[in-house]
Amino acid sequence: MDDWSQQLLKLNFQKEKKEDGSSSYTLILGHRRDSYWTKITVKQVGSPIPDAWQVTCARSEIRVGLWKIHNTTQDISVVVHTSAQKMIEDINYQTSLKPSFLTRISNWSHYKLAWSTNIAKSNVRPTLNPDEIDNAISQADLSDIESEIIEYIRYIGVFNELSLKKALSMPSKPPALYRLCRACEKIGHQLPDQFKAMMTWSEKQSDDNIAWQGNLVCAIAYTCDGTKLQPENSTSLYHTFAVHKELFNGLGSDWKAHPLRDSAV
Repeated sequence: MDDWSQQLLKLNFQKEKKEDGSSSYTLILGHRRDSYWTKITVKQVGSPIPDAWQVTCARSEIRVGLWKIHNTTQDISVVVHTSAQKMIEDINYQTSLKPSFLTRISNWSHYKLAWSTNIAKSNVRPTLNPDEIDNAISQADLSDIESEIIEYIRYIGVFNELSLKKALSMPSKPPALYRLCRACEKIGHQLPDQFKAMMTWSEKQSDDNIAWQGNLVCAIAYTCDGTKLQPENSTSLYHTFAVHKELFNGLGSDWKAHPLRDSAV
């Protein structure tokens, strides 16, 4: 095969010319969960006419260190071919290899840990004291419907505009989330320092860099792969929220005896 260089280019290898006149070719494969090898390099041995080709296949995976996240080489294979035909055939075979199920799961776990670590480092949510929140709620002069909203979402845990409105039989206007914001503003007046810290966090985690008062008690929910549950991401018909963990009290109550049970079922 005289046209081995063109064959490599057709396989999406990137060519790099060396100072000694030789050439090397690099192929970055797809996601490490879809292809066993993550990088294949072909180096020409001999110049200007090659005597052989060194094919190096490497697999790197994400690892989480104490201070940073980095890629490490987990497997490597080096083969020297004296036939261009055999070299191309070997590359076609190597690119077809898939990782085992356990390898995919292991690497995905490292990826999720890396993603979680980045999120945690970038914007840590302030933690609220449930007793302080309870005292603030009792002193916030909430309306009956505002009290019901706070009580219900702390009980149910996950909610959206439609489920909240339906559970509490609220009219279409004003929106239920607007009522939630008003309630959180009143509660925040009783906890100025905590409210200010939470609004700073809210602004940083917002897609539009705008603080949302409702973030005092809840935040947008995420899918398992880290995507927000909201129409903008095509993951949900409505913006879906989860009450902050320290404020959720549904498991400590008797649902059958709860005063909101009849309207929420």
